[in-house]
Amino acid sequence: MRYSFNLHTVTVVATVFLVFCFQSSACQGHYLVEDSSKIYRLDDHVDVFLDSTKGLNIDDVISPGFQQRFKRSNGLTFGYTNASIWLRARIQTNSPGTQWYLEIPAPYLEYVDFYQVKSDGSMEHVPGGYYRKQSVKKITHTGHVLPLMFNDDSESVVFIKIDGQSPKTFPLFVPEKEKFHQKIRKEDIGYGIFYGILIVMFFYNLLLYLSLKEVNYLLYILTIVCTFLIFSSASGYSGKFLWPEHPNLNFYAGRMSMGVLTIFLAIFTTRFLDVRRYSRIIYYLLVSLVPLALVATILVATNLVPSAGNNLISLATILFMTTGVVCRLKGNKTATYFIAA
Repeated sequence: MRYSFNLHTVTVVATVFLVFCFQSSACQGHYLVEDSSKIYRLDDHVDVFLDSTKGLNIDDVISPGFQQRFKRSNGLTFGYTNASIWLRARIQTNSPGTQWYLEIPAPYLEYVDFYQVKSDGSMEHVPGGYYRKQSVKKITHTGHVLPLMFNDDSESVVFIKIDGQSPKTFPLFVPEKEKFHQKIRKEDIGYGIFYGILIVMFFYNLLLYLSLKEVNYLLYILTIVCTFLIFSSASGYSGKFLWPEHPNLNFYAGRMSMGVLTIFLAIFTTRFLDVRRYSRIIYYLLVSLVPLALVATILVATNLVPSAGNNLISLATILFMTTGVVCRLKGNKTATYFIAA
């Protein structure tokens, strides 16, 4: 009995100690960044508060009584929430001479506001976001970046407000300055190759259309244009380079182009594969995409269903692939190239 009691006591004490350590770490700990060769990911190391009223400002959030309302994040995956998302990141470094950045590489987030506590206790506001001019951002970038400042204790506290109608699923990184620029250079090369291929395809098919006067080539050219607008807008490159001081164009080039792309692809698919000859059911399904695309575009434009364009593209992609497979199985050899493309 004496052994059993002691074992029970030790177990209780150990459990209480572990819970206390976990709570202290989750609620009070600063995330340590020290290796400049690494890119730190803070998704599970920040605190989160969802403001469903959308009425809180930074003064409300930084008040001492409000701090306990933040909860430790289990990942920054919020989807199409209408709530304003507040994040609290507490970072510590043992190399205060190193310049660290806080990065959210999600260009599609409409409004991102960084509030950084300065060494003198004042607050620095750095705006960012899909619908913000490049000239108001501290660092011109496709995403959202904040240069971190550390106090005399080598600690940094940053509050981040994220708002808008886009899907709020994103990572949060802390890279060292040179590591950040290396990462950006690699991304620029990758996207440069992708957009270069689209531009070559555009001019190649344009020459074919001007030479042969075949409508299919014109439809394909229009799908290339829409694809370029959607991807360049969603990746932030058009907002950075093409219209840096007119960010509202991101809305029309990106989200509004999805419905237009669906219409052009539906018409192109029916003509290119001669779908009516191989499957009447699929033919009518493709035709139905045209009014669906118009409805989705209206829903996106009015913000009634911001995800309508994304949902439409997902549905249409499945239908296009199914069309190619069915036509190939029924003897259309051209469908092989369509499926591959």
